[in-house]
Amino acid sequence: MWLAGSGNAELVECFFADRSSDEFKSRCRYYHIEETSTNYIPEKNQSTLTLAYMLACINGQNEIVSILLNKGVDTNAMLDRKNFMEITATGLHWAAFHGHYNTVELLLRAGANIRSLDNSYSLSPAAWAAKGGNHEISFYLKSIERK
Repeated sequence: MWLAGSGNAELVECFFADRSSDEFKSRCRYYHIEETSTNYIPEKNQSTLTLAYMLACINGQNEIVSILLNKGVDTNAMLDRKNFMEITATGLHWAAFHGHYNTVELLLRAGANIRSLDNSYSLSPAAWAAKGGNHEISFYLKSIERK
């Protein structure tokens, strides 16, 4: 699911498409996704979906974030440390740190927990934004925290 950071929403949609459908055969064959491969079942592959979600948040790929949320990714999910850069944080943390204001807003609308703390440093998304030099996002998140 590294393709989630690419911003190619059609490719991500093709990944989830039923391999036997006409849609898959007409739209997705150009991406060389094997027609013989099994259908992707989100319920059985939550860690893969969560990784894709984190990459989309890091890269500010709002369309991909929306697709993945619609496929059942938990807005407040965290990956196991060993699976992702030895850091355990939410998509909101990553979007805030990397300065993706629109992604931060999207995640908040989707129910992201503004007060969640990462498991590596015990910092909030607002603190991550400040550490990333994204003070506008940090101030925005702090103003919401106060409410």
